Amino acid sequence: MELKKSSGYFYGWSIVGAAFLSRFSFASGNASILGLFFTPLNAQLGWSRTSIAGVLTLSRLFEGITSPIVGTLLDRYGSRWILVVGGIILSLGFMGLSAMTTLWHFYLVRGIFMAIGFSLVSMLVTNTTISNWFVVRRGRAIALAGMGTSTGMLIISPITVAIIAVWGWQMAWIFFAVLAWVVVIIPSALIMKRRPEDIGLKPDGEVVSNYDYSNLQTEKRVQYNSANEAVWTRRQVVRTPAFWLLITAISSSMLAFQGVNISIAPYAEDLGFGAAAIALMLMARSVATILVTPVWGMLSEHVHLPIVRVVPFSIQLLAAALLTLADTNAMLWFGIVVYGAGFTGMMIIQEVLWANYYGRLTLGTVRSTSLPLQVLMSGGGPVLINLVFDITGSYRPAYAAFIGLYLMSAILIWFAKPPIPYDFAKPDER
Repeated sequence: MELKKSSGYFYGWSIVGAAFLSRFSFASGNASILGLFFTPLNAQLGWSRTSIAGVLTLSRLFEGITSPIVGTLLDRYGSRWILVVGGIILSLGFMGLSAMTTLWHFYLVRGIFMAIGFSLVSMLVTNTTISNWFVVRRGRAIALAGMGTSTGMLIISPITVAIIAVWGWQMAWIFFAVLAWVVVIIPSALIMKRRPEDIGLKPDGEVVSNYDYSNLQTEKRVQYNSANEAVWTRRQVVRTPAFWLLITAISSSMLAFQGVNISIAPYAEDLGFGAAAIALMLMARSVATILVTPVWGMLSEHVHLPIVRVVPFSIQLLAAALLTLADTNAMLWFGIVVYGAGFTGMMIIQEVLWANYYGRLTLGTVRSTSLPLQVLMSGGGPVLINLVFDITGSYRPAYAAFIGLYLMSAILIWFAKPPIPYDFAKPDER
């Protein structure tokens, strides 16, 4: 098929829009949202914070187990039907949660069954697809799609609080079930496509002439061409130092972030804030995240500079310190807002790093190789921080420990340099 030049609107932005909607729905599974269910579930069913948070660890474990399979399917078939099936699983799962009465039911549905759904609609799927459609504008495209999660948190948090207060926690799950159809299943089925080459286009619509792609994959100066993209196997990926530096830095940060994420609502509640005030805090974090996301998108297109890679981890370190020392309302609010802004930057930059370092053609395989540890660590955060709470009666000791994790992550990400590809794909092998 003869490749077409882009004139006017580039279909890749429709891909970004569909990914945005998918990320919007993904917010319903956010640890902060689950934290809003702590009090009503404890009051009605008698479940402790640790037992509720433990479902996320189980969920992350199963997400990690399934992610290599998802990555392989993604490289082979694209994201459309992966997202559709994932959305259907999530919708059915939320309906199941609305009828649960026992803890084992909660763990079976949310921890195992829905884990498969979240794996199928995860950032692995949406960001890999976007990275296939964009190279030069990859950072800003991923950033725009990522705003879906922040927007979802902004809208879903107060709605969840209101639904729980008026109709109970069961109806909140039903709302999430309907939402999955509206923003994941239908848009993905209608819009998502695997790669621009499948419809006769190039990444970004057309390759930008004379653009320096030297920082995208290797330290060698090469002119971009899909025929010159590296093809990686899992064995080759794990033999590169960049893989271990990236995965250790990001996984450690994910453990800390998810620990803070699930504890924000109960932490604020313990400090005397009511449900409405907590919802406003989460909304403020979401607004701040939305505002800084475009900035992160543009910065991420310069990840070859170590200082750019370090910035989001440093911001999260500052936020963890603020939360540890919070003794005023202003400090708590500021810590929560800064935390969200730093995490958004980390997620955008890591996605651009993986794509730039390892290329488009086998990105699903590469990312799914990194995800098991990353997902497992993020799942451990909620349990660990609530164990600390059960032992000490406070979240502050865990917050203080997270400062050290972010410092370590910043150092590791500083030294993560692009790997040298083992091989290149031939045009007839794409």
